[in-house]
Amino acid sequence: MEPILLILLAVLGFVLVLHLIASRRKRRPRSVPARSVTPSEFSRLVGACFGDSAKARRLVEFEQRRSSGLSFDAAVLRALERLELDRGR
Repeated sequence: MEPILLILLAVLGFVLVLHLIASRRKRRPRSVPARSVTPSEFSRLVGACFGDSAKARRLVEFEQRRSSGLSFDAAVLRALERLELDRGR
């Protein structure tokens, strides 16, 4: 084979590997829009936790510890988003 062809194939393989690595990277959750949470959204979180309200409360507390100063409303939205991302795998 021609040396230039081998070089092009090697570069193509390298780009393909980089693309596969980048596509499998864990994506960070998007920022939560500033809005108030309705009681039904907390209920959605409890429902997503299969009715375990203690677990839902722990998820909210986890989000608040993770981002200090995060309001309860924003933490509920982040917890819902994180559950959806985790279960989407």
